[in-house]
Amino acid sequence: MTKKNTKKVKCVVKLRLPAGQSNIPPAAGSALGPRGVKAVMVCKEFGAMTQTGYTPGEILSAIVTIFEDLTFDLKVSIPTTSLLKKAAGIQSGSAKTKRIDHVGSITQKQLEEIAQAKMSDLNAYTMEAACATIRASAASMGISVRD
Repeated sequence: MTKKNTKKVKCVVKLRLPAGQSNIPPAAGSALGPRGVKAVMVCKEFGAMTQTGYTPGEILSAIVTIFEDLTFDLKVSIPTTSLLKKAAGIQSGSAKTKRIDHVGSITQKQLEEIAQAKMSDLNAYTMEAACATIRASAASMGISVRD
């Protein structure tokens, strides 16, 4: 069981950073610097957290919670779109947003695996709701789900 953090939150910053790298992208420096947190420390911790288990250079979402005492908490997750593109074997989603343009497909089993992996990041209480959320993301990208 984790201990609940009682520090007062100053702000939350969302970043997209490449996995396994400790260098500081300009976006990270400009997002963290004005808030009093050293981007070097965040990127170093991010690089250590993503050194194993992720493809080097893969773009990941990082949520940095900055507290009043200028300490921070870092949470890393893989964007849903990256998981869907990898499962469908495509480089990018559909460029057409107003109509359906199928660019790939995934199986129901792959959809469930992605929903299971993303369950903690979604605001869904059941696996069915998580699958519906992922299915909607897939549809907006032009990825169909086969039964």
